[in-house]
Amino acid sequence: MTRQPPLPIPRTLLFALAVVGIGVLAGILWHLVVTLPTFLTADDSSLQMTERAQGQVFAIDAVYSLIGVLLGALLGILAWKLWSEVGWQKVLIGAVGALAAALLCWAIGVIMGPGDFAARAVAAQPGDRVPVDFALRARSAVLTWCIGALAATTCYTLLSRELLGRWLPRRSRAAKPGKGSAQDSGQFRRGHLDR
Repeated sequence: MTRQPPLPIPRTLLFALAVVGIGVLAGILWHLVVTLPTFLTADDSSLQMTERAQGQVFAIDAVYSLIGVLLGALLGILAWKLWSEVGWQKVLIGAVGALAAALLCWAIGVIMGPGDFAARAVAAQPGDRVPVDFALRARSAVLTWCIGALAATTCYTLLSRELLGRWLPRRSRAAKPGKGSAQDSGQFRRGHLDR
């Protein structure tokens, strides 16, 4: 059993910076894309929301999830590229990085607000529209980032093996037999390299 090499600091730092950058930018993008539904303040100071606005509440989580799948996949591929010689750990690195970016995105969106719905509702005058808090209601949406990273690394692994499996047999057939050739030395066996 071969021992996996330790993770080099420069690549770890590069990946950490990518996670932070993607998380912050994703939070800003999420905040910009989402249209917050609003409550209408009635004459008796009660708050009313239309059916269309109720549907927009779910759109907040849907946009977050869509951004998460795409950027989680990007982080998964980045982890795969940076640690190409490492074993299964690169998949875990990608998923953990995606989870960290997801939490950072969530935090940035909430910080950008608005928040404190109760205080804003009390201060509203009749006819005012009060936006809901900018928040993630389905907390399980955070996992879509990890799913994106895992799906990307899985697909990348399968495609790489498929392409590698097609390429190696051709190379072995193309090699000319002779002294010290790959065929004579037994380096190729059933289309795969012996290690």
